[in-house]
Amino acid sequence: MTAANTTPCERIYNQALSLPRGDRAELAYTLIKSVCEPSPEKDAIDAAWGREIRRRIAEYKAGGVETVDADECIRGVQAALAAARQPTGGSK
Repeated sequence: MTAANTTPCERIYNQALSLPRGDRAELAYTLIKSVCEPSPEKDAIDAAWGREIRRRIAEYKAGGVETVDADECIRGVQAALAAARQPTGGSK
């Protein structure tokens, strides 16, 4: 594809790939931040998650939830995934 056939985005992307790794990381961060700017919707979502986090912490501190050791949890998930991957033994 010639330069005349590329979009502005493709040209910028190709130029960005020639930057040193640290500069690419900074550019990526800046671009991501530019599309994640605060908005009424994001503020509402953040507030809702804040309430949910506080609720969960309070429930944990009050002893209202059963905790599971992280290693035990991972073993359980791995076992469930392994079982799900097993053939069901149906007829051929």
